Amino acid sequence: MSEKWTCAPGLNNCDCIPATEPDCLAGNQTALNLMALDAYIYGYPLVLTAATKKTMLASGACINQFLHARAFPDPHYTTIIRPNVDTLYSMAWLDISREPVVLCVPDTHNRYYLMELLDPWTNVFASIGARTTGTREGAFAITGPQWNGRLPEGVIRVDAPANSVWIIGRTQTNGPQDYPPVHDIQDGYTLIPLSCWGKPTPGDLGCYAKSKIELTPVDQVAAMNAAAFFQTMTRTMSQNPPWIQDPALNEKLAALGLVPNRYFDYSSLSPSVKAALGFSADFGQKLIKAEAVKKYFTMNNNGWAVLRKNTGFYGADLPSAGDCRPGRNRGQPAPGFSLRSRIYRYRLYTLSRTQRLPHSF
Repeated sequence: MSEKWTCAPGLNNCDCIPATEPDCLAGNQTALNLMALDAYIYGYPLVLTAATKKTMLASGACINQFLHARAFPDPHYTTIIRPNVDTLYSMAWLDISREPVVLCVPDTHNRYYLMELLDPWTNVFASIGARTTGTREGAFAITGPQWNGRLPEGVIRVDAPANSVWIIGRTQTNGPQDYPPVHDIQDGYTLIPLSCWGKPTPGDLGCYAKSKIELTPVDQVAAMNAAAFFQTMTRTMSQNPPWIQDPALNEKLAALGLVPNRYFDYSSLSPSVKAALGFSADFGQKLIKAEAVKKYFTMNNNGWAVLRKNTGFYGADLPSAGDCRPGRNRGQPAPGFSLRSRIYRYRLYTLSRTQRLPHSF
């Protein structure tokens, strides 16, 4: 990390805001430690997405099938951080390593909807919905990076950069009284493996037994030690390599022995590297949190933080990737931007609502 850090007044436990000399890293700025911090921040979105996927599948979701929210989220909802309060969510995890999956959407009759397609690094690589593709019925084949083949007539190809895709769908809902027609639209969202196109819908595939995970995805990652974090990171990287390359970062990962490997063995690393990675696991969370705090408080406009830039697509931008912690699945600015206000009174409350933009291309 080339940027230096300092602990801001009033923030405890080394919750730092990037600025000048890092008090919280005093005496720890060895080259190895800084390389390890870069590696932690780089891998954080990937590990957080893996934890989110694990949590959703444990709740009864199935691979390549939608899981619909039938009511607005309550204060206990933690799958998405700062969810919308004027849409009902429809989410799915796709495995397109073997074949494409066709996303079918019904005619929503001019009702706003959005299907954001995210890679495991939390980049939004495609948006299907009212603004981009209209509100009429459509079929979109989401294809993996190695797939080459022909699609049925009328099916639009959407190239995914990875074999794992997270769909976050939102459908405009004008209050609880509007639930019934929205439920009908949600039921019209379907996912069909290409080999089953034109055939009877297959039964449940890739479903997991329900289990209770007490911690939120963010807290799961925060509780990981260095071994758990970097083993998850390297294993997931082997299955979903980054498609936005960062040669300088790749050199750092190689120097640390963090190569994409499904069978990565943390214990094989040298003591000095393990010490540096342990340091990064201890302080990486705090640096990520500090970057988010800085962004929100430096973008304050009459009490509102309006995030228009560096949202939805991060590429190899480490600070922006780190900022995925408070809203990793924020959409790209084109479909909408978020207005946020923070009110402090014993507890922290966040108000969030999506501002939809006019249709433009």
